[in-house]
Amino acid sequence: MAEVRRERMKYLYAPMVEKAVDGAEDKPIVRYIFTSDEMDEGGDIITREATEKAVEEWRQWRNIRLQHDPSKPIGKAIRIGSGDGLEWNQMDVRIDDPSVIPLVSGDDPVLAGASVGIIVNDFEPNEDEEAIARSPWGDPWIITDY
Repeated sequence: MAEVRRERMKYLYAPMVEKAVDGAEDKPIVRYIFTSDEMDEGGDIITREATEKAVEEWRQWRNIRLQHDPSKPIGKAIRIGSGDGLEWNQMDVRIDDPSVIPLVSGDDPVLAGASVGIIVNDFEPNEDEEAIARSPWGDPWIITDY
């Protein structure tokens, strides 16, 4: 029987923490906490250092897509991380697609958070007992590069 290996793609969910309107373009801006350096529900930890490095690499694109679909661009991260004056794990997203604006509006929006997809490049084993218990694969990670 073949060994089931864990994929290097990881998705994270983050809640929306604030909404505003861009005065110049009159488009909604939503703020998300897009990652954390605390243990997640799968027992993994993404280090702050890994995130700060990844943010600098991603800064050139800043693309935001609906449900990770490359054919559905909906906006752009206009500020991300401490380099833009936010907390290291926050981003402000301008919603450019008019069909998505109702989905982020109101007190109970349909899109109340964001999901971030990362490809894990390097990690160390997380040998914490709670992490192992949480991990569906039995091998939780401390992610050091993505």
